[in-house]
Amino acid sequence: MKEKWLKAGMARTAAMALAALATVVHGGEVKGGLVGVAERSTAGNIVVAIPYPTQARGIVAPPDSAGAERIGFAREITREAAAAVAKTVTFIELKSENGENLLASGHVDAVAGLSVFVGRLKQLSFTSPLMLTRGSLWVPKGWSGDTSTAGLRKMRIAVALDGVAHQWGLEQRMHLEAPGSLVQAFELVRSGGADGVVTTQAAGRWEVEQQGWDDLEEHVVDDSRLSRAFAIAVRAEDRELLADLNRGLATLRDSGRFDELYERYVEKYQPRELPARLDWQKLAIVAAALAALVIASLAWVLTLRRQLDVRTKELRASEMQYRTLTENIPGIVYSYLVSEDGSRKILYESPGVKEWTEWYSGLHVGKDYTQSILTQIHLDDRARYEEAVKRSRADLSVFDVEYRMTDRLGDIRWVHSIVRPIVHPDGVEWQGLSLDVTPVRLAEQARGETELRFREIFDRSHDAIVVFDAETEVILEANQRALEMYGYTLDELRGERLEILCTQGSLTARGVREMLSQHARCEFITQRRKSDGSLVHVEVAASLIRVRGRDAVLSMGRDVGARIAAEEALKASEQRYRDFVIRSAEAVFRIENRNPIAIDASVRDVVEQFVDLAVITECNDAMAAMFDCREASELTGVALKKVLDLNDPVNRELVQRFVSGGLRLVDAEARRLDSNGNERWFRVSMVGHIENGEFVRVWGIQREETQQKLAQSELADAQARLAAAVAGAGVCTWRLDLDSEQIDADESYLSFFGFPKGSRPTRLDFLAQVHPEDRKIITIAIERAIRGGVPYAAEYRMLSRDTDGVERIRWVSSRGTLQRDERGRPISLTGASTEITDAKHAAEERERFLSQLQKSQKLESLGVMAGGVAHDFNNILVGILGSAGLAMSQVAAGENAMETLETIERSAIRAADLTKQLLAYSGRGRVVTTSLCMTELVRECAELLTIAAGSSCRVVRDLGNELPLVSADPTQLFQVVLNLVRNAAEALPATGGEITICTSLVDIDASRVTELSGAKLQPGKHVCLSVSDNGSGMTAETRSRIFEPFFTTKFTGRGLGLSSVLGIIQAHGGAVSVRSEIRRGTTFEVFLPALQSSLSPAKPLALAGWGQVRREQFVEARETSQSRALVGEGTILVVDDEKLVRDLVCAVLRYAGYRVESAHDGFKALELIKADESICLTVLDMTMPTISGEETMRLIQVIRPRMAFLLSSGFCDAMSERLVQHGGLVRFLAKPYRNQELTEAVASLLGSAGLERLSVSA
Repeated sequence: MKEKWLKAGMARTAAMALAALATVVHGGEVKGGLVGVAERSTAGNIVVAIPYPTQARGIVAPPDSAGAERIGFAREITREAAAAVAKTVTFIELKSENGENLLASGHVDAVAGLSVFVGRLKQLSFTSPLMLTRGSLWVPKGWSGDTSTAGLRKMRIAVALDGVAHQWGLEQRMHLEAPGSLVQAFELVRSGGADGVVTTQAAGRWEVEQQGWDDLEEHVVDDSRLSRAFAIAVRAEDRELLADLNRGLATLRDSGRFDELYERYVEKYQPRELPARLDWQKLAIVAAALAALVIASLAWVLTLRRQLDVRTKELRASEMQYRTLTENIPGIVYSYLVSEDGSRKILYESPGVKEWTEWYSGLHVGKDYTQSILTQIHLDDRARYEEAVKRSRADLSVFDVEYRMTDRLGDIRWVHSIVRPIVHPDGVEWQGLSLDVTPVRLAEQARGETELRFREIFDRSHDAIVVFDAETEVILEANQRALEMYGYTLDELRGERLEILCTQGSLTARGVREMLSQHARCEFITQRRKSDGSLVHVEVAASLIRVRGRDAVLSMGRDVGARIAAEEALKASEQRYRDFVIRSAEAVFRIENRNPIAIDASVRDVVEQFVDLAVITECNDAMAAMFDCREASELTGVALKKVLDLNDPVNRELVQRFVSGGLRLVDAEARRLDSNGNERWFRVSMVGHIENGEFVRVWGIQREETQQKLAQSELADAQARLAAAVAGAGVCTWRLDLDSEQIDADESYLSFFGFPKGSRPTRLDFLAQVHPEDRKIITIAIERAIRGGVPYAAEYRMLSRDTDGVERIRWVSSRGTLQRDERGRPISLTGASTEITDAKHAAEERERFLSQLQKSQKLESLGVMAGGVAHDFNNILVGILGSAGLAMSQVAAGENAMETLETIERSAIRAADLTKQLLAYSGRGRVVTTSLCMTELVRECAELLTIAAGSSCRVVRDLGNELPLVSADPTQLFQVVLNLVRNAAEALPATGGEITICTSLVDIDASRVTELSGAKLQPGKHVCLSVSDNGSGMTAETRSRIFEPFFTTKFTGRGLGLSSVLGIIQAHGGAVSVRSEIRRGTTFEVFLPALQSSLSPAKPLALAGWGQVRREQFVEARETSQSRALVGEGTILVVDDEKLVRDLVCAVLRYAGYRVESAHDGFKALELIKADESICLTVLDMTMPTISGEETMRLIQVIRPRMAFLLSSGFCDAMSERLVQHGGLVRFLAKPYRNQELTEAVASLLGSAGLERLSVSA
């Protein structure tokens, strides 16, 4: 009976302990029945997290799974338990995530293989345990030591960071080393950094086997706080899922499948110490029910003895389960009987009591509290403890108190004790449970402090924090910074949708959700609207959180408007800097080493490696120019040693100074030879860049100092010459005494100014030698030096006589400084004087050259204008001549209208001559060159020139014989001679005069070239044609304008004669010079380059009557056109941008019998040719806007290679000549032209192409 009573009492104690534990953790009472657990639906899928690795690593990954699917004990047992209740499981294998947090936030439904300890029971519920593991100590083999708590405190213990052993070690005040993983903890012991590793038995055995460490051995640590049960955890409120999983586990145990899986995965690493069918939470439910039923039904149980055996077996299992539980909870379980006489008898003590008595001296379960525990209770809690004891004893109520105790080390521990009285016939049994809840209280305290700290961080954050519901987008919370930044109060903002802060086009809440669906965290920059409507740039970092069981978005924003403005300013600054670098006259460069160079190497090694590895990777155009490259890209990527001779001593010293100077160099000299072999000098500054202790690149600037070097060399020469000059009296030194007005000077001064040797001239003597107009300059300069304190400086002329007695003017520059005595009174003026006559003449020469250059540019501009006028006028003349021609072809000979039309035609011919002169002036006239002799040209035209000079003038010819030939157009060259003779004749008085025409061979040097109009000459031999008169001559102003078109001093002149002379000569590569004196006459000289061929007389040029040629050609052509009519057929395309010309040409060609189409530009022409294949010839104007005639011709030839072209232009330029000479069906017809010339040119082209359909009829 006593044994049965004890077993029943133990069962009651177990039930009471479980109920007490649940009460402590969940803060409520345990009631009978199934503790309110409802039936859970068996349908659906659950999400289970697998913490990998765990402290009990073996339950996750089996050791024999190599090459097989990684299932693991926790995964497989959970899946089969769920399947037993008709559920499917989705597993998430955790890496660094916290499974407990994921479970609390609702991201997973359960966590498999989580260790059970008091700190988790408040938030989580656990299934019946899957396994139990104890603590073990791993030390090097041969260790003999004490594994008690006191012995372990003397060792250096290695534990895995944040693991079970780490928490235990902190509580026990062990000397800990806590690396990041268990493997690292073992390595620490094996390397001597720690004495031993404390871990759970399963985890330790697993790692030792996996790593193959045979130099370690295991010792059991008999401390219940290191023991851990592992189970499946669910949220505390999810009782339905807990019940389902427990049912599934029970099914596996009943079927033996649980034992099979345990043996397969775990047994090797953690021998089973729990019964195969242990279900401690179910035990809690059963035990709780028994606690109520046993007391109420004791008599009924005794009467049902037939069930005794069954109950006995259950109680034995309960006893074993109870012992397992009590041995692993962080506390003690005890029971003692107080008899009526006051004696005490201990009925039961859990193993933890012994350890508690070690920590709390004087603690004894069998003694009254006043004799044992009271002295260990914190002074502030003693009164409350005693009051609770008295109340419980008085009314036999449950003793339930939480209080603080002081352990032997003086640390404060929180203890929760529950003692329940049970009345027996022979006394009162007190069944007690005391739990160390210090971790819970510390966690709650830490949680409270954390919440307070996080709230303070939230409110004081410099970032604007807004929390909004992920689904409804309603703002839930905002901190003070957000309210300040957006201009709202919390009441105004809370409850509003996030769109109140969004602008059109900015990222909305939906966009944030979409980004967070793909990433756990997202960052972006957007605009937000403030309460006043203004916008602010915000950099946002958003992440998902759980708020009151719902998904919410935590948005942290920072005003980056200033940063964006700064970035834009920085970009602008960088662009300005880059523009500055690109446009800088100084070279800027970056050099990279192909491989990094260790900076701790010797200077010699670094130099050698740099010389070998340096490559130019970036530079500006100024740098490229210094190395004979056109642009920076040509220098980029080139090895430094290829462009700079690093074996040159100067350059080698530069590199050595750079390296030995800590990779810094300022203003060092470098040199190289350019492509012409000339020496170029540079001034270089460089700084090296070091990364991770290695020299990787160089930034530098460089400027060229070649000119400075030359200048320094020249300066040295000049100084030497100056010294020689001073010694030879080239520079005169003097001193003017202001009191006596006498000058003390050296012999050079006295000799230069004509004073006797050894004399002391006065100031007045000196001024007498100065040009009268400059004496005032000297006086003012001296006064300014004396009174104004400025240095004396004057440039003046002096009068001197040469040895032959001729007076000449010499320029002098004098510089001097004022000397004062000790009282500050001016006493003398000391200085030097130098002759600057040559410099003055050079300055005057420079002014003259600039004037001539401006004149040349002016003439060139006028030439361009004249050419444009001639081109446009030629287009007009085409219309006049063409219209007159058409009219004459329709009027019978002898009619009155015919004479009028002939007058129009003759006028047009004269106008054509005028435009020819304009084109000749502009250099765009047609030039047909041949080798001719200038002398023969003048001789052949002598009669015409005499007629042009007039009867009152005498023409004298002084012609050189056997002159070299020149390359020239004889017609245009005759025009030059004729115009010069006419101009000379017009300069003579009415009474007549003399005109001299000369030809000769001259040798022109470089200095003479710059004096000539049209200075395209090269120095060398030239044939000169000069025309001189002894007329009135020209003033300087007239001489400066004589080549301007339309400038004339004659009433009847047109002002084109001399302009055309200059244009023709320039077109021939020659030059013109003019010399003239008033009342003495004028001489024009024309220079043409002499050919290198042997001297030979030219053939007769047959230029007699040249002035009538053009008109006679027109008359002959008109008479021919009247005598015959050209009739043709075919399709011709006319392309001209001038409508007048285009319409006239179309009319002429249609009159001649052709089918004609027209286009105003090249694009229209291409369209017509593509559309009409019958077009066989194109009349093409060469000067059109948008697309030129030449380009139009090329494009047409691509489409129609056999197309014939008649090119036409008001310019007779080289381009048209080149196109004609290139060959093919191409002819050129200069504007203006007559109708007959047009139709004959068309007929000629069509005949050459084999397409002629033109017939001639009388």
